[in-house]
Amino acid sequence: MGYDQCSLVSDPNLSAEALCQRLITLCSVINKFTLPIPLEGQGKPIKAMLMAPTAIGPMPNNPNWDRAETTRKRAFPLLKAAGLEHGFSVFDGAQAVPAPGPDGLHFGPDGHQRLGLMAAAAIREALR
Repeated sequence: MGYDQCSLVSDPNLSAEALCQRLITLCSVINKFTLPIPLEGQGKPIKAMLMAPTAIGPMPNNPNWDRAETTRKRAFPLLKAAGLEHGFSVFDGAQAVPAPGPDGLHFGPDGHQRLGLMAAAAIREALR
């Protein structure tokens, strides 16, 4: 799952620490989930994975974008540490898409392809 850039942009008072705590709680719920009937071949328990969002850039209709970008950058190392402590995976979508599109959030087909390849690699690594 990726945490939502729009939440960061719409709530200028959301701190990186508060965001991290929300996501730790969510990932803990996911990690505790068990299927009522195990799937055939399921060798490992369910494990949450977070994708840190891509960069947030200037948004003509939203003055909060710069605070959101700062929070996004601050949250990633906190989430990496939390993932190690609480047993969930985290990868940084901004490595695949380091610059936002013209509207400050969205990006084109090339960025989506890079992000998909990065997500696939992160999932393969988590399944080892």
